[in-house]
Amino acid sequence: MNDLSPDAQRAVVCHELLHVSRHDWAWTLVEEGVQTAFWFHPAMWWALGQVQLSREETVDELVVVRTGVRRPYMNALMIFAEARPAPASAIPYVRRRHLASRLRRLSQETIMSPARLALTGAALVIVILGSSLGVVSALPLHASTLAPTPTAIQAGATAGPRLEPASTEPINIKFKDASMTHILGAISSMSGIAITYEKGFVDLPKVSVDVKDATIEEVLDQILTPNGLSYRVIDARSILVGRRVR
Repeated sequence: MNDLSPDAQRAVVCHELLHVSRHDWAWTLVEEGVQTAFWFHPAMWWALGQVQLSREETVDELVVVRTGVRRPYMNALMIFAEARPAPASAIPYVRRRHLASRLRRLSQETIMSPARLALTGAALVIVILGSSLGVVSALPLHASTLAPTPTAIQAGATAGPRLEPASTEPINIKFKDASMTHILGAISSMSGIAITYEKGFVDLPKVSVDVKDATIEEVLDQILTPNGLSYRVIDARSILVGRRVR
C-alpha cells in the first residue's frame, strides 16, 4: 500500500470501512457456507459471483461519492490485482475476474442502483430452493414406504421395491452339483426376474438345490443364504446378487 498515492490510500481505507459499516463480512461468511454446501452446482458459483460483484461495485461507487477520488482509486484496484504475490489484505478487496467489470462501471461515473443487487439476491434464493428440491428428490433421504418381505430381510435385501415376477406360479427347481450362476439363470428364466452380479463376484463351487412350490423370495432365501450370498432389489423385475455382508 506504500506505492499508492495519498488519495488512493484514502479511497482504499474508505472502501474497507464501508464494508464494515454495511456488515458485508458477515454476508461473505454466509456466501462461503452456501458455496461449500453447493460446491457441485455451477449455477450457484455463478450466482454467488454476481452477488459479490454487485456488492463490490456498489461499494466502489460509494467510495467515489464520499471521497471524490476516481482515477487514483481505479489505479489502486489495478495495483492490488497485479500484485504478485497478492497481499493478504487484497484478497477480499479485489478479485481479478471482477476487475474489468468494476473498472468499466467506475469509468461510467454513474451511481449504481441497489436494484441489481436485490435482483441477484432474489435469483440466488431461487437457485438455492431449486437446487435443494432437486437434491431432496434425487437422494433417498427417507425410508421406503414399502417394507421388505421377511424372506427378503433374511436374504439380506435392503428396503426398496417389491419383486413382481412375470409368472405367479410356484417355482420348483432341482439341481445337483451345478454352478450358482447356472442355477440363478434358471430361476431368472422361470420368474422373469433379471439377475446381475456385483463387480468382482466369483462363482461358488458346485452346489445342489431342491426347492418345491416356493415364491421367488423363498427360492432366493433358500439358495443364497446358506451359501453366504445376498441380493438387493433394483426394481420390480431385477436384483443384484453379491457376497453377504456379515
